[in-house]
Order: sequence, then C-alpha cells, then structure tokens
Amino acid sequence: MKSLLFFSNPFGYGPTATMMAVLRHFLNLKNIQIYVIARGLCKEILEDYKTLTIIDADQRNVSEIIKLLKEYPDPYVVSSLNRFAVLAAYKLGIPSCFIDTLTYLWDKIPDDYLKADMYYASDFPTVSEKTSGHKNAIITPLIIDNALDFIQKSKKNRQGVLLQLGGLKSPLSDNPPTDYLDLISVALNETQKYITVCGGNDGLNYLKQHVSSPNIEFISLSKGAFLRKLSLSELCISTPGLNTTIESIYFKTPINFIMPTNLSQWVNHNIFKQFDANGTDITWESVIDKDLDILGLPEYDAIIKINKMANDVKQSKKTIDKFVELFQQTVSSVPDTNKQYNLLKTYGTSGAKFIFEDICKKWRI
Repeated sequence: MKSLLFFSNPFGYGPTATMMAVLRHFLNLKNIQIYVIARGLCKEILEDYKTLTIIDADQRNVSEIIKLLKEYPDPYVVSSLNRFAVLAAYKLGIPSCFIDTLTYLWDKIPDDYLKADMYYASDFPTVSEKTSGHKNAIITPLIIDNALDFIQKSKKNRQGVLLQLGGLKSPLSDNPPTDYLDLISVALNETQKYITVCGGNDGLNYLKQHVSSPNIEFISLSKGAFLRKLSLSELCISTPGLNTTIESIYFKTPINFIMPTNLSQWVNHNIFKQFDANGTDITWESVIDKDLDILGLPEYDAIIKINKMANDVKQSKKTIDKFVELFQQTVSSVPDTNKQYNLLKTYGTSGAKFIFEDICKKWRI
C-alpha cells in the first residue's frame, strides 16, 4: 500500500489551506495510507479524519523529514510550498510533487521547487511565461477547497460579517504583528457591527486582550468549519490572501479587503483590482496617503516595512481616526459578487481536483 505524506509550510494559513483542498480528494481512497506532517501553524486548521494520521514533526527540517520518510512503506511526498520535503524526497529518490500557488511572485522559480517530479503551478498572471521551458511544470486552475458541497444558493440564510485575518505568523517572524493587531483592536472596539473574527491562535489571543466590545466574537476554526462559516456570511472582510479571497468569491460571499500584512498580499490586491475583484477596501496607501513602496523588496524586508508602517499609523491620532473611519465603511459596504467572480472565470476553480487526478494517474493510485 502506498503511503502519501502531505507537507505544508507555516507561512500563514495559505499553504496548509491549499494542501487541505487537494488532500480532501484523496480521503475516500482505500488503496493508500495518508499522513500529514504538521506542527504549529500548519496544525491549527487541520480536521480530524479517521483516515488521516497527523504526525507532529518539524516540517522544515530536511534531516528529520528524511528519517521520517524511511519509516513508511512505499512513500510518496505531496508538498504545498514546502521545499524541505521535496529536498528530502529528492535525496532519497522518493517520488514527490510540489504545489505552488505563488509562481506569479517569483522572478525565477526556485531550483529546489523544480526538484519535484511534478511542479504544479496555480494559474495567475505571468505563470505561463515563468513555467515555460520546465518539462515537469504543470499549470493548474486555481486551487479552491470546493469538495465540500454547501454553497448557499440563496442570500436569505446569510448573516453576519466575518473578519478573516489569516495565520498572522510566518517562518520569518514567530510572533504575530502586534502593531497591526493594535490597529484592528481599535477599529473593532469602535464598530457597532456584530463581527466574527477568525485567525491564528496567537493573533486571536492577543486581540482578545485588547477588544472589549460585546459585538465581537473570536473563534478558531478548522478549514471545513471556516468554509461553512464563510458560505453563510453576508460579508467577508479579509487581508488579501489568495485562499480566502478565491474561496469567498467561489461561495458568492462578497469580500472587502483590509491592509496586507506581507508582500504577497500587497501584490494580490493589485491583481484583484485589475479584475474588478476588489471591493470597498482599506489599503496602507489610503490610510497614510502615500505609496507604500515595497515592490521588488524581499518578503522579509517588506514585512519589516509593513510592520513599521503599522507602528507609524499607531503614533498619530489623525491616521488612527482615518483608519477607523475607513474600517466602518468597509464593514458596511457590500461589493458586487458578479464582478468579483470574473477572476474565477479567467483562471478556473478546479485546481484541487486537477492535481488529484494527475497524481492518481502518474503514481498509479
């Protein structure tokens, strides 16, 4: 029996959410054993399945992964943005695939990613050019966790505003962005709207200490529970992460954006605007009335600059008041879901199933 070992990367919730979208298609197969290697942020949104074994191990340690892979019969590696797992598989001569939802961000696809037997590149602007010439590169439709069938056909049952802040941590910083969260807490304390806030556990625990409004509910949800909540909400407010955005659009839940916490989110928002997939949003530029100027920076430097921006906004009553005013507009405005859906019409929605079927064919599952 083949052993499929799934890995993700703790850069927010995105890589794990992508992994879950693909993994869900394998759950009913009887001829494989599924393992998920996860610790910390990668473990927070996993669901408890009888056919799923979760292994608590360092998913960023090549030596530890090599030792782990040797323990299982006939191992195959499925990696969502985790180069360490692919490197371990490469050194052992074990079949592997790499799922990359960020190909559009790279000047050049990292060599380690291409060491996988199959490099799945989620379609987005410039992806076809960047994958050109790589024989193991396969462009997929957008990867959406749509195996669960609970799309709300009617708007009548929808209620409440969902604020999704994402994992709020990354390997570049083990602490949540407290200056950013301080701004969010001020806005939440000022709003009269009933808002459910989701996000990484550490970030939510920090917010709970600073938000006293009885209108605000904080919950940590597994991936499936979050999608169900998203599909029942009348409005989603989110940082411009790719997963929540395309899932919200897929479930026809209107989405507005708040300021990005990293470079990829900032790039995403500019792309969303090109497709009219944005809404009544808050950007750093709208709060400070000048360019953020992070284009071309390494992700680490961009995060430092964004964190400093949040701290600068905190220091001025004028900019805090401006942010609170914009936040009230954002949580009260409902964008056009038909316009937002144009993004999915362009890049598709069946990426998870596409990858599942391709893996089954090539690995004879």
